[in-house]
Amino acid sequence: MSVTVEIEKGRGRPRKQETSQRILAAAYELLTELSYAEVSYEKIAERANVTRPTIYRRWAAKEILITDAVAGVINDFNRSHPALEDEKENFRGALYNLVTALDEKKLGIVVANIIGAMPHNNVLANFVHKTQQERRQHTLEKIINKAIEKDFISADRKMGPILDMALGAIYFRLLISGEVVDHSFVDDLVEDLFR
Repeated sequence: MSVTVEIEKGRGRPRKQETSQRILAAAYELLTELSYAEVSYEKIAERANVTRPTIYRRWAAKEILITDAVAGVINDFNRSHPALEDEKENFRGALYNLVTALDEKKLGIVVANIIGAMPHNNVLANFVHKTQQERRQHTLEKIINKAIEKDFISADRKMGPILDMALGAIYFRLLISGEVVDHSFVDDLVEDLFR
């Protein structure tokens, strides 16, 4: 798994990018195996072959580390879809990337773990809400706005419900109904949204 992060310059020795990548990968891997509560800095340090202070120097809170690890996996998949002139296909590609990550990178397990922990951890809930909102603004909302400009989507439809229908349907199947979430399902969603 390849995750890219920005490393802030601080006091002391420069931080190695490779060490940060190992920590993020270890945190993500542990979330595919354990509940959020069971994932600790000690276990992450052991898996990444670093010390706990090494982690604390980079991430002051577990919530920040976990959201960075998950965001890195999602960003890797988002980069794998080239921008096209057709906004419908861009939206389809972004959702394909999401459902692929849910399966191939066990993102579905990780999402379920995080959602299960959110009612008991306000800091985690706030970070998830913030990062989810930023991700929506930077990827899907831009695609939808262009689709509305080009009349692929009716201008009287509102952004929030469009995104909620697409993402809500995917996560409902993943977390509640257990029905298949695949490219065929995404195709049906996109066709319904882009009428």
